[in-house]
Amino acid sequence: MNPAILKDALKVLSGGGVIAYPTEHCFGLGCDPSQLDAVQRILTIKQRAADQGLILIGLDEQQLSGYANFEALTQEQRERLRASWPGASTWLVPAVEDVSPLIRGVHQTIAVRVPSFAPCRALLSDLARPLVSTSANRHGEPALLRASDVVKSLGDELDYVVDAPVGGASQPSTITDARSGLQLR
Repeated sequence: MNPAILKDALKVLSGGGVIAYPTEHCFGLGCDPSQLDAVQRILTIKQRAADQGLILIGLDEQQLSGYANFEALTQEQRERLRASWPGASTWLVPAVEDVSPLIRGVHQTIAVRVPSFAPCRALLSDLARPLVSTSANRHGEPALLRASDVVKSLGDELDYVVDAPVGGASQPSTITDARSGLQLR
Protein backbone atom coordinates (compact mmCIF):
# COMPACT_ATOMS: atom_id res chain seq x y z
CA MET A 1 0.00 0.00 0.00
CA ASN A 2 1.21 3.48 -0.84
CA PRO A 3 2.72 5.02 2.35
CA ALA A 4 0.83 8.31 1.86
CA ILE A 5 -2.50 6.47 1.54
CA LEU A 6 -1.70 4.39 4.63
CA LYS A 7 -0.80 7.53 6.59
CA ASP A 8 -4.07 9.24 5.61
CA ALA A 9 -6.15 6.17 6.50
CA LEU A 10 -4.45 5.85 9.89
CA LYS A 11 -5.05 9.54 10.64
CA VAL A 12 -8.77 9.09 9.96
CA LEU A 13 -8.97 5.90 12.04
CA SER A 14 -7.07 7.45 14.95
CA GLY A 15 -9.46 10.39 14.86
CA GLY A 16 -12.52 8.16 15.23
CA GLY A 17 -13.43 8.09 11.54
CA VAL A 18 -14.82 5.45 9.22
CA ILE A 19 -12.87 4.22 6.19
CA ALA A 20 -13.41 1.83 3.31
CA TYR A 21 -10.41 -0.38 2.59
CA PRO A 22 -9.57 -3.38 0.40
CA THR A 23 -9.72 -6.86 1.87
CA GLU A 24 -9.03 -10.26 0.33
CA HIS A 25 -12.49 -10.44 -1.28
CA CYS A 26 -14.08 -6.98 -1.41
CA PHE A 27 -13.95 -3.54 0.14
CA GLY A 28 -14.60 -3.41 3.84
CA LEU A 29 -15.78 -0.69 6.17
CA GLY A 30 -13.53 -0.16 9.13
CA CYS A 31 -13.08 1.84 12.29
CA ASP A 32 -11.39 1.57 15.64
CA PRO A 33 -13.75 -0.71 17.63
CA SER A 34 -13.16 1.34 20.78
CA GLN A 35 -14.78 4.33 19.04
CA LEU A 36 -18.42 3.33 19.48
CA ASP A 37 -19.73 6.40 17.62
CA ALA A 38 -17.79 5.19 14.58
CA VAL A 39 -19.09 1.63 15.05
CA GLN A 40 -22.64 2.99 15.12
CA ARG A 41 -21.93 4.99 11.95
CA ILE A 42 -20.87 1.78 10.18
CA LEU A 43 -24.13 0.09 11.19
CA THR A 44 -26.07 3.13 9.96
CA ILE A 45 -24.17 3.26 6.66
CA LYS A 46 -24.79 -0.45 6.08
CA GLN A 47 -28.41 -0.13 7.22
CA ARG A 48 -27.72 -3.18 9.36
CA ALA A 49 -29.23 -4.11 12.71
CA ALA A 50 -26.83 -3.96 15.64
CA ASP A 51 -27.96 -7.36 16.92
CA GLN A 52 -25.98 -9.24 14.23
CA GLY A 53 -22.49 -8.25 15.37
CA LEU A 54 -19.40 -7.30 13.37
CA ILE A 55 -16.07 -8.93 12.54
CA LEU A 56 -12.85 -7.61 14.03
CA ILE A 57 -9.52 -8.20 12.33
CA GLY A 58 -6.22 -8.12 14.13
CA LEU A 59 -2.57 -8.61 13.35
CA ASP A 60 -2.46 -11.60 15.70
CA GLU A 61 -4.24 -13.25 18.62
CA GLN A 62 -2.61 -10.81 21.05
CA GLN A 63 -4.05 -7.78 19.23
CA LEU A 64 -7.54 -9.30 19.41
CA SER A 65 -7.31 -10.40 23.07
CA GLY A 66 -8.96 -7.22 24.38
CA TYR A 67 -12.16 -8.36 22.66
CA ALA A 68 -11.94 -12.16 22.37
CA ASN A 69 -11.42 -14.48 25.32
CA PHE A 70 -9.13 -17.07 23.77
CA GLU A 71 -8.49 -18.54 27.23
CA ALA A 72 -12.10 -19.81 27.25
CA LEU A 73 -11.21 -22.22 24.42
CA THR A 74 -9.65 -25.63 24.88
CA GLN A 75 -6.10 -26.18 23.72
CA GLU A 76 -7.39 -28.17 20.74
CA GLN A 77 -9.78 -25.39 19.74
CA ARG A 78 -7.03 -22.78 19.99
CA GLU A 79 -4.67 -24.92 17.90
CA ARG A 80 -7.33 -25.29 15.18
CA LEU A 81 -7.86 -21.53 15.13
CA ARG A 82 -4.14 -20.74 15.11
CA ALA A 83 -3.51 -23.20 12.27
CA SER A 84 -5.86 -21.20 10.03
CA TRP A 85 -4.24 -17.80 10.71
CA PRO A 86 -3.20 -15.68 9.03
CA GLY A 87 -5.83 -16.40 6.42
CA ALA A 88 -9.44 -16.05 5.36
CA SER A 89 -10.86 -17.83 8.41
CA THR A 90 -13.12 -15.95 10.81
CA TRP A 91 -13.79 -17.58 14.16
CA LEU A 92 -16.52 -17.03 16.73
CA VAL A 93 -14.76 -16.87 20.09
CA PRO A 94 -16.28 -16.07 23.50
CA ALA A 95 -16.31 -12.30 23.88
CA VAL A 96 -14.53 -10.51 26.70
CA GLU A 97 -17.18 -9.50 29.22
CA ASP A 98 -17.29 -5.76 28.48
CA VAL A 99 -17.41 -5.89 24.65
CA SER A 100 -20.11 -3.57 23.38
CA PRO A 101 -23.26 -5.12 21.89
CA LEU A 102 -22.64 -2.85 18.90
CA ILE A 103 -19.69 -5.13 18.10
CA ARG A 104 -20.83 -8.55 19.34
CA GLY A 105 -24.54 -8.08 18.65
CA VAL A 106 -26.80 -10.20 20.83
CA HIS A 107 -24.17 -12.96 20.98
CA GLN A 108 -21.81 -13.98 23.76
CA THR A 109 -19.17 -14.55 21.08
CA ILE A 110 -17.25 -12.21 18.82
CA ALA A 111 -16.15 -12.81 15.24
CA VAL A 112 -12.37 -12.41 14.83
CA ARG A 113 -9.89 -12.96 12.01
CA VAL A 114 -6.16 -12.54 11.37
CA PRO A 115 -5.88 -11.66 7.68
CA SER A 116 -2.98 -12.55 5.42
CA PHE A 117 -3.74 -9.76 2.91
CA ALA A 118 -0.83 -7.29 2.99
CA PRO A 119 -2.87 -4.02 2.89
CA CYS A 120 -4.94 -5.16 5.88
CA ARG A 121 -1.82 -6.22 7.75
CA ALA A 122 -0.18 -2.83 7.04
CA LEU A 123 -3.19 -1.00 8.50
CA LEU A 124 -3.23 -3.27 11.57
CA SER A 125 0.50 -3.00 12.11
CA ASP A 126 0.58 0.78 12.03
CA LEU A 127 -2.74 1.22 13.88
CA ALA A 128 -1.53 -1.21 16.60
CA ARG A 129 -5.06 -2.28 17.48
CA PRO A 130 -7.92 -4.27 15.91
CA LEU A 131 -10.11 -2.93 13.16
CA VAL A 132 -13.81 -3.46 12.42
CA SER A 133 -14.15 -5.36 9.15
CA THR A 134 -17.53 -5.61 7.48
CA SER A 135 -18.28 -5.51 3.78
CA ALA A 136 -18.62 -2.01 2.31
CA ASN A 137 -22.16 -2.27 1.01
CA ARG A 138 -25.68 -1.71 2.24
CA HIS A 139 -27.12 -4.71 4.03
CA GLY A 140 -28.32 -7.26 1.49
CA GLU A 141 -26.63 -5.61 -1.50
CA PRO A 142 -23.66 -7.06 -3.45
CA ALA A 143 -20.13 -6.55 -2.19
CA LEU A 144 -18.19 -3.66 -3.74
CA LEU A 145 -14.95 -4.65 -5.47
CA ARG A 146 -13.49 -1.30 -6.59
CA ALA A 147 -12.78 1.95 -4.78
CA SER A 148 -14.73 3.85 -7.45
CA ASP A 149 -17.83 1.72 -6.69
CA VAL A 150 -17.46 2.46 -2.97
CA VAL A 151 -17.23 6.20 -3.66
CA LYS A 152 -20.26 6.06 -5.95
CA SER A 153 -22.37 4.09 -3.48
CA LEU A 154 -21.22 5.31 -0.05
CA GLY A 155 -18.71 8.10 -0.63
CA ASP A 156 -20.55 10.95 1.11
CA GLU A 157 -20.98 8.84 4.25
CA LEU A 158 -17.32 7.84 4.63
CA ASP A 159 -14.34 9.77 5.94
CA TYR A 160 -11.80 8.09 3.66
CA VAL A 161 -11.60 5.47 0.91
CA VAL A 162 -8.32 3.61 0.48
CA ASP A 163 -7.79 3.54 -3.28
CA ALA A 164 -6.08 0.16 -3.73
CA PRO A 165 -7.13 -3.15 -5.29
CA VAL A 166 -8.83 -5.97 -3.40
CA GLY A 167 -7.06 -9.30 -3.05
CA GLY A 168 -9.01 -11.23 -5.66
CA ALA A 169 -10.49 -13.96 -3.44
CA SER A 170 -13.67 -15.33 -4.99
CA GLN A 171 -15.52 -15.61 -1.66
CA PRO A 172 -15.55 -13.90 1.73
CA SER A 173 -13.88 -15.56 4.71
CA THR A 174 -15.41 -18.62 6.30
CA ILE A 175 -17.03 -18.15 9.71
CA THR A 176 -16.69 -21.04 12.16
CA ASP A 177 -17.74 -21.40 15.79
CA ALA A 178 -14.46 -22.13 17.59
CA ARG A 179 -16.13 -24.20 20.32
CA SER A 180 -18.51 -26.35 18.27
CA GLY A 181 -16.53 -26.44 15.02
CA LEU A 182 -19.74 -25.63 13.11
CA GLN A 183 -19.04 -23.62 9.95
CA LEU A 184 -21.69 -20.91 9.55
CA ARG A 185 -20.43 -19.39 6.27
